[in-house]
Amino acid sequence: MLTKYRNQGVGSYILKNFLQEYDENSRVAVLEYLKWNPVGSLYKRNGFKVTSESDINYFMERKPEERCLS
Repeated sequence: MLTKYRNQGVGSYILKNFLQEYDENSRVAVLEYLKWNPVGSLYKRNGFKVTSESDINYFMERKPEERCLS
């Protein structure tokens, strides 16, 4: 794993660029991630909300009007 790159803003940079395109096209972004993965805080900071969960996954979505402007 590339832990030396954690908390350096790389994921935020990539995600914000991706979400900008979704916003421009009024698209809902949908994703899932494993519950043990700390990436959930990144998604929540960027406007994603949990829509459901399984034993091991969270399922999230982000509507353009719910985006974080930071």
